[in-house]
Amino acid sequence: MGDILIGRNASVELLERWVENVGLRKHMLAVEAAVRYYALIYGEDEGLWGVAGLLHDLDWEQYPNEHPQVALTELERLGYPDEILQAIRAHAPERT
Repeated sequence: MGDILIGRNASVELLERWVENVGLRKHMLAVEAAVRYYALIYGEDEGLWGVAGLLHDLDWEQYPNEHPQVALTELERLGYPDEILQAIRAHAPERT
């Protein structure tokens, strides 16, 4: 999975701890699949892009008014790479 130190399994476990809504979980998994495909097409790191897609709405259910700041703080604390943090920031530029 490229240079990412925190892999998909740990990221799925994090998602399962933070997100209860089945529809939101499915959305996050679908975004992961889509961005992995785009990474493949563009010759980018599928693992990195996939984890960013998987976790992009991590805090939406619990903290919709603070989204994505709460997730960014937690992911940074956990040591996720800046590329993932930046991708999550970029999907909600009006809030970051």
